[in-house]
Amino acid sequence: MTDFFAHIVGANLLRALGVLGFVIYVLLYASIALRLLSSDNILYFVGCVLAASLVLLSLTQDFNLASALIQCFWIVMGIPAILLRLAKARSDRAADLAHPDHLVKDADIPDWLEDRPQLYDNLWEDGPSIEKRFARHKAQADPTRKVA
Repeated sequence: MTDFFAHIVGANLLRALGVLGFVIYVLLYASIALRLLSSDNILYFVGCVLAASLVLLSLTQDFNLASALIQCFWIVMGIPAILLRLAKARSDRAADLAHPDHLVKDADIPDWLEDRPQLYDNLWEDGPSIEKRFARHKAQADPTRKVA
C-alpha cells in the first residue's frame, strides 16, 4: 500500500514534505526560544500538527516506527490544544461582546500609563487580562491597595 501511495504521489515529493515538516518544527522551536511566539499561542499548535502531519506523510515512503509514534503523539495532543484555544477565544469574544465597556482602546489608556509604554506594548498578547495588568501596576504603585 505504501508503495502504491509513493508511486502515485512520488517518493521525492514525500521526502520533500518530510523535510518541510522538519523546517516547520525548527522554525517553531526557534520562535519559542527567541520569544517571538508564545507556547500558549494557537499558531504553535497548528504548526506542530501541520509539521507532524507532513513528517507522517513522508514516513509512508521511509517508515520508522519511533518517528511515526512521535508524530502521532504530536497530532493527538495538538488537536485538543487547538480546540481548547479556539473555545477560549470564542468565550473571550462573547464576554467582550456582553461587556463592551471592558474593552480598552488606544484612547482609553490611563494617564498613569502614558509615560510607561513598555507596560502596554504587549497588552494584546496572551496572558493576564488588561484589567488585571492595570490593577497589578496600580497595586505596585500603591501598596495599600489590594489586588484580586
